Amino acid sequence: QALLAGLDPWSSIPNFALSQPSGSAIFRVYVMGKAKRNDSTYSFVVDLKSVLALKPDQRVKWLSKACRAVADGEASVKHVFDVLTSKKLVHGFPHKVGQRMLRVLKEHLYLFSEKQQRYLSEESILATQFGETVQSEEEQGTAGSSTGMAGNGSAGAVNPAASDAAARMEEMMARCRDFVRQKASTFDDRAREAQETEQRAQEARRRELEEQRRREWQAIAAWHQNLEAWEVASMAALDERLPKLMALQRQEEAELAEAASAGQAALSASV
Repeated sequence: QALLAGLDPWSSIPNFALSQPSGSAIFRVYVMGKAKRNDSTYSFVVDLKSVLALKPDQRVKWLSKACRAVADGEASVKHVFDVLTSKKLVHGFPHKVGQRMLRVLKEHLYLFSEKQQRYLSEESILATQFGETVQSEEEQGTAGSSTGMAGNGSAGAVNPAASDAAARMEEMMARCRDFVRQKASTFDDRAREAQETEQRAQEARRRELEEQRRREWQAIAAWHQNLEAWEVASMAALDERLPKLMALQRQEEAELAEAASAGQAALSASV
């Protein structure tokens, strides 16, 4: 409704940064706090000399990455602001490249404070060198559209509120596209994290099984320890009966041989 009325939907929350969570159309609002953070803790380092060493097209890509890093809390908004206020930033820039960089900056103005937003959109080197060109081109396009409509005999006039609402809608869509690109870049990280979690779970299950087997073998060893004395006694008893059994077997064989000899002698005498 604010867009259709030609109003700025973000003007009511100037001191807040907006971001959209994954899988939801609801915007979350984060207060830009005043707590200071050590520069060494930022993973995205912002250095003016490194930026100036890039080509114009690469500087536009750098600004987009730097703004995403600021939104994620991985870069210092102050350092990004210092780079954007440097007059050397757009030295020798083609107009089209400068206009693209200014559009990227406008898409991420919500990251800066109100004072910084006013300076970047009105007094910065990007705004002064390329803002008027963009505005003049838009005015020429609007004038051309009006002329064409007049030549076609149309009596209608261009609605400034509708044009402004369309521009703001395009800005919102650009933010959504930037958010989608940002989430897509983190897909590999989430997949790798899920794989590492699964590997840790498998390792935990393997260790649990090994511990269960170890406890079972300990229980078997404790049960068998109580039977060791009985086994020793049984083996000793078997060792004592074996010699007696062999002696009895030899005695029986001798008695059988003696009986056979006596029978043979009696047979011989009778003959």
